Amino acid sequence: MDIQQFQIHLNKAIQHRRDIKLGKADIRGVQYDVVENGIANVRDLLVHASSFDEIECIVFDETRLTFKQFFEYSQAFAHILQHKYSIKPRQKIAIAMQNRPEWLICFAAIVSIGAVAVPLNSWWQKNDLAFAVEDANVVLLIGDKKRISKASDFPIKINTIDVDDKNFFVWINQTQVPRELSSSNRVSLHTDDDVCILYTSGSTGRPKGVILTHRGILTSIYSWSILADTMRSRFDGLEIYGKDPAIIMSVPLFHVAGLHSCFLNSLFLGRKIVMTAKWEVAKAAELINREKVTTLVVVPTMTQDLVAYLEDNAVTCPTVVDVNSGGSKLQSSAIKRIQKVFPNASPSSGYAMTETNAIGAVNFGPDYIEKPESTGKPIEPLTKVEIRDNAENVLPNNNEGEIWIKSAAAFKTYHNLPEVYAETFKNGWIRTGDLGLLDNDGFLYITGRLKNLIIRGGENISSLEVEAALTNLPHVSEAFVFGVPDERFGEVVAAIVSIEDNKTVAAIDIIASTKEHVAHFKVPGKLWVYKDKFPRTATQKIDMQTLKHHASQHLPDYSEN
Repeated sequence: MDIQQFQIHLNKAIQHRRDIKLGKADIRGVQYDVVENGIANVRDLLVHASSFDEIECIVFDETRLTFKQFFEYSQAFAHILQHKYSIKPRQKIAIAMQNRPEWLICFAAIVSIGAVAVPLNSWWQKNDLAFAVEDANVVLLIGDKKRISKASDFPIKINTIDVDDKNFFVWINQTQVPRELSSSNRVSLHTDDDVCILYTSGSTGRPKGVILTHRGILTSIYSWSILADTMRSRFDGLEIYGKDPAIIMSVPLFHVAGLHSCFLNSLFLGRKIVMTAKWEVAKAAELINREKVTTLVVVPTMTQDLVAYLEDNAVTCPTVVDVNSGGSKLQSSAIKRIQKVFPNASPSSGYAMTETNAIGAVNFGPDYIEKPESTGKPIEPLTKVEIRDNAENVLPNNNEGEIWIKSAAAFKTYHNLPEVYAETFKNGWIRTGDLGLLDNDGFLYITGRLKNLIIRGGENISSLEVEAALTNLPHVSEAFVFGVPDERFGEVVAAIVSIEDNKTVAAIDIIASTKEHVAHFKVPGKLWVYKDKFPRTATQKIDMQTLKHHASQHLPDYSEN
């Protein structure tokens, strides 16, 4: 479908929406396309969700909550935060736990009272958790027992709530507090107020705190809503969410895929959220059919696991209509296999960033079948994508350059990193650091990366961070970290280390020590011990190409496979 035909269907979708009026707004000195009359903040989104009343909202093991119950628990906890913990607007509250209903309730409560939620990566080790807590100036850490136990060793003292120790639901039920949006917790909220800080790995080494606003999140949700209407118009009533929508939440909530696409968009849709604490393929397959799940948001490794399991057990999942494998490209050979075990589903993928509040481009249904190598069309009309050269000139179609994105969903800034923000955000446009091109039909293709990142199973990993962890180990003088292709994860971390003169360190010991300092997905899957000082270029920089050639010619001293 060419661009003109797509625009006809997009305009038709917008014209039929009585609840959406598009306009312009000045946001931090930049003009953006916006929804003028929609839900203004995430607290109002919660009020909207409460209108779904007795429809099931959350399923987790034996716990089942309706939208009404979810809203009541979130407002009761909001009251506790205000009156027992003296939380004020704009104060930072961190959440560190596996996916579970308490996570969702805590987030909803925090943003209801104008505080700022700081979701932390539950896979992080103590050092990363402590860094984020201090960097964000967190006043309260809410978590499960495993994460809270690490807080006792933080360099700074932090107040905590252990949801396991409290027996969260019993605690709230025994606390006599209002369960509605009372006047006491109805603080003033502006659509451009901060709502959360998400930490994302980047090429700078340490995780970066990405500050997101209420408007940014709602812009994403309305963008997906308009996309659904456009697809319905283009493909003769195609429903991208299903008639009775339900989603299995298998991706972590500390990422925008989990927080925005799975959780917050479900509040808008009145969609049931089927939660799992961690990915277990047999349990996921059982839940999908038992709960009549319509949408999967998974990374390609999960898709591969699930398809293989369903094939081996001769099981199909007929209620699923969308299998979204975002995070990294799905192998094209897997598409036919997906269609066999999900006979009524359309495969889909997308391209987005934390900095864009999870929107960018989407490839869905017949488009995906026609152009499986593309990451899809930009999510218009609230998002624009350009391809630019090194001089920041816009390139014509079919020319590779850096991907730039403009949207009212854009992040506000990086916390405590104004210089990095200035390099990334220019005149309303986000420099993604990714290379790509747009074809003549307006479809985006990702061709490479400018950033020093490794993407393992959808997780961004800074090579600089892993290099720092390695060189901090005894007798490791230098380290070079890079990604190598992997059939299961897309990429895995590989490292080459140089050892101090007259010292000997076994590769397996280096790996064991590294596991104590970085999350498990950042630990090198392959390691080479270089027998000499690293080679250098004429400018005395590490000769990366020579080291990569060395790795290609020698078996690793350690390999996890």
